[in-house]
Amino acid sequence: QNVVDFPAFNCPGYVVRNNYFHDHRARGLRLMGNDGLIEGNTFERIGQCAISLGAEMGYWAEAGWVENVMVRNNVIRDVNRDKNATGPGALVLGAIGTFVHTNVKTMPFPGHRRITIENNTIDGSGTAGIYLYAADEAIIRNNTICNVNRRPNPETGSKWGLSVTKPIEFHGDGTRQITGNIIK
Repeated sequence: QNVVDFPAFNCPGYVVRNNYFHDHRARGLRLMGNDGLIEGNTFERIGQCAISLGAEMGYWAEAGWVENVMVRNNVIRDVNRDKNATGPGALVLGAIGTFVHTNVKTMPFPGHRRITIENNTIDGSGTAGIYLYAADEAIIRNNTICNVNRRPNPETGSKWGLSVTKPIEFHGDGTRQITGNIIK
């Protein structure tokens, strides 16, 4: 299957700032554009992840790789609560995460680039606090993460060859810097 992506159509240069996402069963944000800033938001009691950044190259073919995104100063409480977030078909295995939907189990190369996740507070997730899949040049720093992996399920993400057990986790070979995070 060949996929052609036009990043200019995916709303590059977006800013999502100072919003309150709460009490629903979907995701907080599902973003597929480049050059984004997500800051100062609060996410509470959400069925799936708070923030997902990713490539939808599978069934819907909506967008390609995500680059140059900053996720900072957000507060996330009690997310990834439902069975879709922790089931075999789950693609985003963290409160904040990157994903790739290709409709195949083979590991893609790390095409997400320059994702920075800093100064966020994550308190309560059925899966990891931060889970990056197919990401390169990632920076994870100064986040506070507690009460994560609260719904352990060995089947989580298994349809795609994924698994999750740690508060901060990577799937793939990309480079990353992890500094100053507090895990409680």
